[in-house]
Amino acid sequence: MSTPANAPAERYQLFQRAGSTRWQVRFSIKGQGQFKRSLDTDDRGEAERRADAIWYEATYRAKQGLTAKTHTFESVAEAYIAQILR
Repeated sequence: MSTPANAPAERYQLFQRAGSTRWQVRFSIKGQGQFKRSLDTDDRGEAERRADAIWYEATYRAKQGLTAKTHTFESVAEAYIAQILR
């Protein structure tokens, strides 16, 4: 039996760092680089649900022409001020 084309294993990888029980997710988006995020849970099922949500949001943002990574207001404001000062 083959896996569906958009199976989680093809979208992202779940992993646990050595010595940690918390799940992490990593995936790449073409032109945006690799993303790594802590899922802040020990439960594999919950980790998969959170990883799906993070992956869907990042790919949606990329398809809309936005950066896939979210930015804080402070970092955006500082970049804007630096650009104005130049």
